[in-house]
Order: sequence, then C-alpha cells, then structure tokens
Amino acid sequence: MPLSAEGLNSPHQRTLANPTEKIHGQTLRGHPVTITIAPAEPDTGFRFVIFGKNEDLLGTISVAPAHSRAGLAWTELFDPPTGLALGVTEHLGAALVLAGLDNAVIDVHYPGGQPRMPPWRQTPGSSLPLMDGTATPYLQAVLTAGVVGQNTPRRWLKPRRGIIYTHPESTPENRMQIKILPRSRPGFSFRVLWKSKDEGLTIFRWDSLTENSSRIAQAVARARPGTTGRLTSWTLWHLLLADVNLRHRLRGQRPRKLDFAVVPSPFTGKPLGNQPPLEKDESLHHRLLDLLGDLFFVIGWLNADIEVVNGRHKVTAGLREMLTKNPHLLST
Repeated sequence: MPLSAEGLNSPHQRTLANPTEKIHGQTLRGHPVTITIAPAEPDTGFRFVIFGKNEDLLGTISVAPAHSRAGLAWTELFDPPTGLALGVTEHLGAALVLAGLDNAVIDVHYPGGQPRMPPWRQTPGSSLPLMDGTATPYLQAVLTAGVVGQNTPRRWLKPRRGIIYTHPESTPENRMQIKILPRSRPGFSFRVLWKSKDEGLTIFRWDSLTENSSRIAQAVARARPGTTGRLTSWTLWHLLLADVNLRHRLRGQRPRKLDFAVVPSPFTGKPLGNQPPLEKDESLHHRLLDLLGDLFFVIGWLNADIEVVNGRHKVTAGLREMLTKNPHLLST
C-alpha cells in the first residue's frame, strides 16, 4: 500500500486515474451496500450519488461543512433540501485524504432500497459500510485504481490567525479542544493528545513535510476504533448488535458478531467482535484517522499546525459549525 508525501503536500489537485472496483459491505444494520469511487473534474470536490432499489436515483450529497453533523459515534453528511443522510463517512473520507485526492464522485448503491439508521438514531438516513472499522479497504481500492494530477492549483485553506474551538462540555479534567494555528511553510501538522481511562494520556505528532508519510499513513489507515470507557462503548455496540441480530432472527437468519467491534466486554474484557485486541497506539492512530475524515475531507486542505485535545466527533462538528458561521477565519 505505497504512499508518498507528494500527494499530501501537492500544490495541484488530484483525482483517480480510473474508477475503483466495486467495494461491497454492509450498513450498520446489516443491509448490503456497494460503493464505487470514480474520477471527477477539477474543483468538483467530493460528491456522493446515492441509488436505491432498481438503481433508482435517491439523490446526491456534496461534501461541505454546512452539510455535516456529528452522529452518535460517527460523522454524518446530509443534503439540506431533501434530508437525505449518510452516516459513518469519516473512514472513507480519511482514505481519500491519505491518498491525496481532491476530487471524486462516490456512487453508493443500496440494492434492497435505502435502509434506515438504527432505531435509536434521531435522524433518518443510512450508512456507509464500516468494513473492518479502518480506512484500509477504501485506501487499497483507490491506490489500485491509481491517482493522477490535475492542472489546477489545490485550494489550501489558511487560518488568518489562531483559531481555537473549545467544546461546551469541556472541563478542566476533560478538556475537548481544537486549535488551528498559522503555519509559515507548506503542508500541515497534527499534535493529538488523547486521554482515556484504559490507556491514560497518549500523544501523537505528525508533520506532513518531515515525517515518514508512508509509514504513518499506513498505520493510521489500519487503525481500528478503540474505546474511551468500557461501559459506554460496550453499551453502544451492544445496542447495535442487538438491533442487527433481532432483524436477522426475524428473517430466519443466524445471529452474527460485528466484524468491526474491537471494544471489550465489561464482564470478560475480551473484544465483542471478531477482531483481535488493539495494538499499541492503534486507538490513538484511529483518532487521527477520524480527524482527517472529519476535518480535511469535509472542510478542505488546511495549511496549518493543528493541535487537538480529546478530539471526538462532536468536537470537530462544533469546529465545522463555527467555521461555517465565520468563513472569514480561513483564507485561500
């Protein structure tokens, strides 16, 4: 899975050389879904085209900060006029960013019709497949299809001054904050601080100009979602698993485990799903994966030094909302 810093720091826009092979998976509720990622013209950005049963066009969603919101444990994109929504977009988004893409059209096919999110969701919509919980399947498909440069300058966004967003639920003991600081050279950097009950305080630094981008990008792409607390995470996945298995039983199908679930049971400490336990720093790497999918994929390429403390989806959603209401904070 070769990656180079050229794509991350490119002054020009990039897209796919060819459409990807079909990527098959299941939604959060076990419905089949197929994704194809295709090249797009310069300045297209990322656009989802959603199809239902019999290839009926359900609508399109253009990726933009104003079209994004925080889900229960993921990022959602939606189309304001129609209310059409897609959840769990951050893993695909991170893969497209790690591949250094600027423009792509993503066809999403639901052969059984557009499903709904789990019943404990407050908004209607469906989800992209979680696959194994990482960005790897998407990234492999993109790199196999190939990436080409376009003769159009990449639109780098720069903070006019330091931007600080602190989530309203932040406390001195549990600070949730993102800083976007001006940078005098090309590229971008991340400094991520993550504090959890299970792992304590962990710190991760990454500069797109000076770090081994191939090594770091592969580590980030392969990182699975971790847990910030056994009971909370277990309750979330237990609800999801119960919902999926209820549907399977009603159809006369055997219950199944969640392939992507790596959170431990509060009783046994063992992962609920089929995945092996998290490796060292894997949970922290997944925080960066989520940040790439929440920030760069939705907002755009940021020429900045970014500092993040406990950057959950709701924190990046608050930052995106602030930037939407104050577009003057960023310049090109």
